Parts: sequence; C-alpha cells; structure tokens
Amino acid sequence: MTRRRVLAFAGGLLAVRPLRVGAAGELWPATVPPGTALAVGDQNEVLQTLMAASSQATTLGGKVTYANFIGGPAVLEALRAGALDLATVGNTPPVQAQAAVSGS
Repeated sequence: MTRRRVLAFAGGLLAVRPLRVGAAGELWPATVPPGTALAVGDQNEVLQTLMAASSQATTLGGKVTYANFIGGPAVLEALRAGALDLATVGNTPPVQAQAAVSGS
C-alpha cells in the first residue's frame, strides 16, 4: 500500500460519520457539535503520525485522542469494551477475536 493510499484511508476513516438525516434533510451536521470527543485505536502511532504529517489533525472539529496498541487483538478487545470509537487492524486479528468469542 502506498503512502498516499494510507493517508487517504486514514483521513477518510476519521471523516466517517453515522448516516442520520437531520431536521434540514442533511445526512450529517455541517459542523461538529461542541464537546465531541473521538477515541482512536492506533498501532505503533501510525494513524497519529499520518494525520499530523498530512495536516489533517488540525482540521478536525472535535477532540481526538489516540490510544497506542502493539497488536490487533488488544485493539479489538478495547473496541469490544467500549474504550475506543474507531480503530484499524489487519486481517488476522478479527479471525482470532471471533474464535475467542465463539469458543472455537
């Protein structure tokens, strides 16, 4: 994956919002409501570094905190516990997490 694709993915990842129709018929608000906070699971500070290097970190309307993890299974556990709002992992950790949940 090229650096440009990773930057585009990271920027797009943080721009994702739930699709809700507001009073004016818009899909999401034009501005981020005051006090909005987002907890992002990061592995080896990759997302945090990419957001800072692309200058996108300064354009976010809410407060973003990054939690650094070494591997995917810990990220998935934090998501499951409700400690994170979003994160990225590779292909193998979700398979391991599903196996742990199902007892297989």
